[in-house]
Amino acid sequence: MNYNGNDLYKNLLSGGISGFTSLTATYPTEYVKTKMQMGNTKSFLKIFGEEIKNGGLKVMYRGYFPTLLSIVPRAAINYTVYEFCYYNLLASGYNKHLSNLSAGMISGATAASLLATSVENIKTQNIYFKDKTAVEIVKKIYWENGIKGFYRGFLPTVVKESTTYGLRFYIYTTIYKELDVKGYSLFTKTVISSAIAGFVSSFLNNPIDVVQTRKQMPKNVVTNKTFKEILKNEGIKSLYRGSIIRAIRTIPAAGISFLTYELLCKKIFIE
Repeated sequence: MNYNGNDLYKNLLSGGISGFTSLTATYPTEYVKTKMQMGNTKSFLKIFGEEIKNGGLKVMYRGYFPTLLSIVPRAAINYTVYEFCYYNLLASGYNKHLSNLSAGMISGATAASLLATSVENIKTQNIYFKDKTAVEIVKKIYWENGIKGFYRGFLPTVVKESTTYGLRFYIYTTIYKELDVKGYSLFTKTVISSAIAGFVSSFLNNPIDVVQTRKQMPKNVVTNKTFKEILKNEGIKSLYRGSIIRAIRTIPAAGISFLTYELLCKKIFIE
């Protein structure tokens, strides 16, 4: 990564742009993944084909705009909080591995608390209610539950985001440094490191992602909203609904995000 101890706005700007490019390029897979986690038992390709047939490509971006409005500050927070915490933990004498993992977890938890939980609620219900716009979903959530309605599934979202970014940043930077020593190019280092980091982090915490999606669906739509209920009534396979596509989609998503961030930092903003 590229933290130089000064000018945090450069990290904020680089992170925000990287989040935008990553989301826009890969959102259709996020849409299908969410449909699968809602309880749809059809395969990824089956759902994808039906959605395209019935509504065209634009339907695959339902829930995109509320996510887009948040992805720039979310990604900016993720990268900047990570860089800031890692730098300061190291400067305080903490072990580099502990500093790396802790900085990533703090980064994810911060973004989840400030933005991710509320936006995930809007996105999930926007996908579920096909006839409503994102603005209508915001009004619906507020009038039915008030501000607290935007924080349904808060705990699983914080756990998911903290474990995701803790693992992702740790794996990415560890592999990146190994490849850097061997003299690989920036593109090669970033693509390989981000692919492994994205796949592993997404696959390992998929059960938390499923619980989050269930808790954020409209009330009375599903009854199985906890690990225990899902295991008892649907089996362990349900906790891994959408896990493969989620993990696979993270390869290009993480790759685009990290590569954009690295290029902006190294080639434009910092050097």
